[in-house]
Amino acid sequence: MLALAWLVAAALTVALWRALRRAGAGARADGIAWRATVARLHRDRVALAAVRTLIALGVLALLAPWVAPYSPVGQPDIVALKNLAPSLAHPFGTDFASRDVLSRVLYGAR
Repeated sequence: MLALAWLVAAALTVALWRALRRAGAGARADGIAWRATVARLHRDRVALAAVRTLIALGVLALLAPWVAPYSPVGQPDIVALKNLAPSLAHPFGTDFASRDVLSRVLYGAR
């Protein structure tokens, strides 16, 4: 699951970088460069999706204390909740020490 998250983040970053590079290549240097870049960015759906996703991840990272369902360091039952698969109670599952992985990812993004 973590590898998939890394691949998605890398793909979004590359898409955004390519879109900004294309937008900046044709922009004029007389002060209108930012307007031209933003206008081209709005026309590129993939880049716009990448920007929105990065903004959403940033907001989730800032709101981690209120959004995270569990404490990132809490170990409620170290034997029964060890290495659980993803479920409704733990959307990313739990790790070897019975900690909620989603909570740890949200706090780790900070």
